[in-house]
Amino acid sequence: MSKFNSTALDGSPNYDPTSDKVISGKGVKAALDTLDVAKVGQTGYFISEISETDGKISATASQFSVSNTLTAGTSSAGPKISTSVNSITGSAIELNKATTSAYGVTKLATSISTDTTTAATPNLVNSVNSRLGDRISTLETKVNTAASNNTLGGIKLGYTQSGKNYPVVLDSNNRAYVNVPWSAGESYSLPPANNTTLGGIKLGYNQSGKNYPVQLSSEKAYVYVPWSDTTYTGTSPISISGSNVITLSTVPINKGGTGRTTVAGAKTNLGIPTVTSGEELPSSGSEGDIFILY
Repeated sequence: MSKFNSTALDGSPNYDPTSDKVISGKGVKAALDTLDVAKVGQTGYFISEISETDGKISATASQFSVSNTLTAGTSSAGPKISTSVNSITGSAIELNKATTSAYGVTKLATSISTDTTTAATPNLVNSVNSRLGDRISTLETKVNTAASNNTLGGIKLGYTQSGKNYPVVLDSNNRAYVNVPWSAGESYSLPPANNTTLGGIKLGYNQSGKNYPVQLSSEKAYVYVPWSDTTYTGTSPISISGSNVITLSTVPINKGGTGRTTVAGAKTNLGIPTVTSGEELPSSGSEGDIFILY
């Protein structure tokens, strides 16, 4: 057993087994502070225990055991990673999403989408390029085809003004416009309409006899004619029954008829003499006399 010297305490960090001095707390701390962890524990190790036996400090080195676990992402959340050190597992951390300025994880897209957090697959890129090429080809065809009333196409600039036909020109941003040089105070006077000229008309005509005024309804013109059903009640030699049978009665001479319903009666009323068969025709007569042979 070492000799105990109560007159002094050893506060140095170096342990001396031949010294009679008792190691103080200061000495223990100093020894711990100067302990070479890298030398004792080596790379990949840590000091798991410190002990003292007969005044000698010992350190136990243990090897680190580290493992990482990656959890796959879902359609709405990114993948997560968790780290375990010597069976102690920390909280899972979701991996950062990729941006235009930082690396990260991203979700692949197989169809065109407005989602800016997804990345296109090569197949999708090829498909988009193909469709874009088709549209560019179609656009080139339209541009190289002259525009018409029924066809979208290109136009040429450089038209020279002719009368009131003005050319299409471009501004500094290549936007098309037409410059129509109207004079200050210039106005258009609508001519009156007539048999040969399209023009305007005035409303407000007052009815005169069977001349009726033009009126408007929701800016559409019309003429109101107040017709009413008229039943003819005068005497007529012609009548129509309900079964559509036409009946003729005597038409007087002053109405263009004969006043009779038979031939003989008609001749008598009209003053036409009758010559029977075998009789000679009259040898004389006045201008306008009518003779009927039967």
